[in-house]
Amino acid sequence: MLNFYGKLVANLSSTLEQVHKLLMKDASWEWSTEQQQVFEKNKNRLQSSNFLVHYDPKKELVVSCDAPPMVWAVLAHVVKHGSEKPVALPHEHSPQQRGTMAIWIKMH
Repeated sequence: MLNFYGKLVANLSSTLEQVHKLLMKDASWEWSTEQQQVFEKNKNRLQSSNFLVHYDPKKELVVSCDAPPMVWAVLAHVVKHGSEKPVALPHEHSPQQRGTMAIWIKMH
């Protein structure tokens, strides 16, 4: 999801550098405190008010989803110049439940 909405996240590639190093050919896989901090920082960025918008029934909606092994769905509003901003959904639900809610909202 971060890569999908990467254009909305400032300095994404430099922020994820420590994680991307793990994907290089012949790199040994070691998830350290440094990678965990990068992960947490970017997870928080995706959940911030700078990134998310409140649901507005008057605005156009788009549902984007991905298939297994990681099932996720994003409900987004179409904003200025046709770009998308994800809609904040309640965190007390699992990712699968939020995905189902996104699709239900879009259909109704």
